[in-house]
Amino acid sequence: TLFVVGSLTGIVRTFLRDWDFKLERTEKGFRRRRGLLTKTDVVMPIHRVQALKMTTGFVRRRFGWHGLKVVSLAQDSGGSSHDVAPFGKVQELRPIAEAAGFALEPSQGTEWYRGSRNYRIDSAILEFVTFLVIAIGIATGLSISGFATPLYAFIALAAGVLFGARQLFLWRFDHNALGTRYVFVRRGWLAPRLDVASRIKLQSVEISRGPISRRGRYATLKLGLAGGSLEIEGLPMERAAELRAAILASIVRTDFSELTN
Repeated sequence: TLFVVGSLTGIVRTFLRDWDFKLERTEKGFRRRRGLLTKTDVVMPIHRVQALKMTTGFVRRRFGWHGLKVVSLAQDSGGSSHDVAPFGKVQELRPIAEAAGFALEPSQGTEWYRGSRNYRIDSAILEFVTFLVIAIGIATGLSISGFATPLYAFIALAAGVLFGARQLFLWRFDHNALGTRYVFVRRGWLAPRLDVASRIKLQSVEISRGPISRRGRYATLKLGLAGGSLEIEGLPMERAAELRAAILASIVRTDFSELTN
């Protein structure tokens, strides 16, 4: 019941929010108008766009439908990124990305890199241990209450195995690439997403490591955006250091007083 009600609610909200959606390229930037009950009219200067986010869903992906958002210092109502195309095919989104000065794929010859396998192994172990503790708690509670069936404990244990295997499987879909102008991050299987950030418009680059990641020799690279943040989790240390050095080199050689695009 909750699934059906939640799905219907989401459909109705999307219908009301995106009714009569229009996106125009004007002299001042992108102009977006939408809404059935509440009309909104937003202008987004193109030179302020720092990153793009292309997302899809489990069902939408089967039909080739995606959504495109731009990240800037200003925030959209109800979110941190502005919707510029909530529903469209990739070939329809590509001209919008190009108008904003971005690309949805790296140039030919750019190499994609995977994340650290150790990161996924550690994540799988942590998720399995979490469900194992839950299973032990359920079994203990059943024995105290007098119930002999261990079915619920086995369900929790099976869920731990399933989620652990999922972490190992997702390693195949974690990719990152460094182009001449952009950083590309692609992740996810059922609902994949693509993040594209401009190298020269990033505000900071941080390498974050915890006690487990230090042992596994991987790290999280946090890229600072004025309108949000972008993280690349589970990078091998060598790759994280390489990306940080290259991005910082792009940032420091740019005179932001002359940056217009």
